[in-house]
Amino acid sequence: MQYVSVEAPAAAVPATHQFAWRKFVARFVLALAALIAGIGLLNFVVNPEGIYATSLLPPLTWNTRPAKAELLARMDPRPEALLLGSSRVMTISPAEIQRRTGLPTFNAGVNAAYAEDFYVLLRYAVERAGARPKLVLVGLDAEAFHDHEPENEYLSQPNELASFLLKGEARGAGWRRFTTLWTVYQTKLSFVSLYDRLGGKKINAVDFAADGAMREDPWLRQQAKGNYDLAAHIRGTATEYTPRYKSYTGVSPDRLEYFAATLRYARAHGARVIVFATPIHPELERALSAYGYEQRKAEAYSAARAIAQREGAEFVDLSAPAGFGGAPDHFYDGVHVDAYNAERLIGTVLRTNAVQ
Repeated sequence: MQYVSVEAPAAAVPATHQFAWRKFVARFVLALAALIAGIGLLNFVVNPEGIYATSLLPPLTWNTRPAKAELLARMDPRPEALLLGSSRVMTISPAEIQRRTGLPTFNAGVNAAYAEDFYVLLRYAVERAGARPKLVLVGLDAEAFHDHEPENEYLSQPNELASFLLKGEARGAGWRRFTTLWTVYQTKLSFVSLYDRLGGKKINAVDFAADGAMREDPWLRQQAKGNYDLAAHIRGTATEYTPRYKSYTGVSPDRLEYFAATLRYARAHGARVIVFATPIHPELERALSAYGYEQRKAEAYSAARAIAQREGAEFVDLSAPAGFGGAPDHFYDGVHVDAYNAERLIGTVLRTNAVQ
């Protein structure tokens, strides 16, 4: 006798179970979409880095670009000397520059500046703020030509500074600004901002005077509390800067172009231009030596010197305190000098008493 194998039919899934499963999936998708939308809305409204149009809360992170631009536009009389650079030049007094040159001076130093910041701030000063600079000082950090760090997020959103970028808004900046709404880092900052505000903590305590100078030196304020540990602050700077130099593989051609354009623009508008390499503490230099600091520094300043010579600007290497009669114990951390070193630095930069 021949037997034929017959498979039993699969048990039919009851229609009620199918409906329940689809309902669960739909609810899950809706909940996920609501969560994603909520995170994006939270980050847009809180705006912890000040990169979007909303301003219900003060930015949590320190971005001085919009503040300096607003002060530049309001300064009266219009500045005839501009100081460009990163936070490392913020301790340089505009009043001291004016005393030595006779020119109304504005300190346009912004945090974590790259070469594109020099260019957009200079053009903004001339074309929007009505400045007619006779002197432009550029404090140049070796990291200003970093080849893997993106431009500051503020320059990736539509605003007057960003409009002066050489290629308009940077490629992909709009998409990056949009996707930033859902990053873990942005979300964390939003919650920290809300927590700080609910706790009454003051954010962004650094304020600037009409000439761009800090109204109150935040590092000096810390020193005044006593027990200021310079060595610990230098170690903190090393920890912060080590990742930067691990990813810094060479000078960026685009940022060299921005630097050259800055000097060319200043000279075309009749300004004398002096570029000076900003100092770092010898201990920080030693700490970063294992991560290519010396090579990057040599490349950056060699390129800057060549561009300055070509564009009719002066270049002064003050990357070591000994270059301007500075003292290692007159630093706040690995890169920020105090008033003692700042006065000696600017005195070395300005070898004449006035700029004609």
